[in-house]
Amino acid sequence: MKLKLLEKYNLIFLIFFVSIIFILVFNLLSLNTSPVEEDGFKKVYYADNITATHKQVIDLFNQEYKGKIKVIPINLPFTKFTTNERKELLARSLRSHNSRIDVFAIDQIWVSRFSKWAVNLDELINISIQDSILPELLFTCYHEEQLKSIPLYVDLGVLYYRKDMLKKIPNYEQLSQNIKESLTWEEFININQKYFSDQPAYVFQGRAYEGLICNLIEVMKSSPEMDNDQINLEQLLEKRTEDAVSFFHNLIYKYEISPPKVTQFNEVQSYRYTLKNEVPFFRGWVSSIKDSLAFGEYYSEIDKLGFGSIPHFQGDSPKSAYGGWNLMISKTSDDKKAAATFLKFILSDRVQKIFYKKSAYLPVVKSLYGEGKIVDDYFYEIMKNHGVHRPKIENYTKYSDILTFYLNEAIIGNIKPEKAIQRARDEIDNHIKTTNK
Repeated sequence: MKLKLLEKYNLIFLIFFVSIIFILVFNLLSLNTSPVEEDGFKKVYYADNITATHKQVIDLFNQEYKGKIKVIPINLPFTKFTTNERKELLARSLRSHNSRIDVFAIDQIWVSRFSKWAVNLDELINISIQDSILPELLFTCYHEEQLKSIPLYVDLGVLYYRKDMLKKIPNYEQLSQNIKESLTWEEFININQKYFSDQPAYVFQGRAYEGLICNLIEVMKSSPEMDNDQINLEQLLEKRTEDAVSFFHNLIYKYEISPPKVTQFNEVQSYRYTLKNEVPFFRGWVSSIKDSLAFGEYYSEIDKLGFGSIPHFQGDSPKSAYGGWNLMISKTSDDKKAAATFLKFILSDRVQKIFYKKSAYLPVVKSLYGEGKIVDDYFYEIMKNHGVHRPKIENYTKYSDILTFYLNEAIIGNIKPEKAIQRARDEIDNHIKTTNK
């Protein structure tokens, strides 16, 4: 009886979820019933996770271009849709060729996947504007030597810590400086075992999703191949990944500084658990410090947090995964020049300052970094010397789903790391062969 009831509820949930997806896709598609011009001005439909900061920027643009162009937001909030769900919603809408989306935001690792639906921006964004973008980020915007996107903002993986808790440790000032520069993992483990042995001390994102890849590449031991700023798919299927998975497993079961629950955590779950349980350290993003939705009811504790570089192994150098979102213009847009005007507005210093000050989104333009500028050089040093991009290939997100499933199983202890890598490699190779037929 209970089983039948459970099946009934599962069916109801599935129908509800599919209905929500259908309604949202229908709404995206039905936007083409609105004229491009109304009362003499052009409409630009912009799909993104529309935060209060995004709305402020859109309002500023609409005021400046009043009577000429009006940007109309289409909200795809992270509170309702995961990153993967958002990716599929956009893909379905754009694939139809009927959607009235003009500008849409993509995770920087989606550029290759979405390039088929995006215009080449080389003719719409002039060279001087392209040259204003940090070269480390402009790299993410290309597909097959065509400029397919521009960066909206960039993010970096960092180590957060509770200032109020660490102040109880001797030589706190020196410790906080060492954290900023990057502790070794050996030092980090020793600190937590010495001062926080009776509680969870470090939280990372160990769930089977893309965030796990970001955590992994930050602890993978350095090698000549890792000296550049990008890791490729083949490197994710090598022994260094096995070592990183073993290390995460040991953080939980050998050193006992991370709770087993981390294998279920994404960013939001890890942040809330950390503050609720007064955990001294957790891995997050630079922008997390302003993300009130992610921290929820615990956001009032945010002033207690400081952050520094991700720890590294003795003899290696620190690594920090790149995050962030780019903007594309749809090939089906009825006015690509108006859409490009909005993109150029996004890249202006004043708009990039708004995103940084209001949401801690790191700017993407060179002019805001350097002595006397609004952004601490510390962040650019991380980008330039320690930032690592994830693989830049069309089906990366599919391969990531396969890989993170097995790596999560290995961190839990259900499978050996080497077996996890082998199974992931077999499935990925099979997918590649099937796709290339």
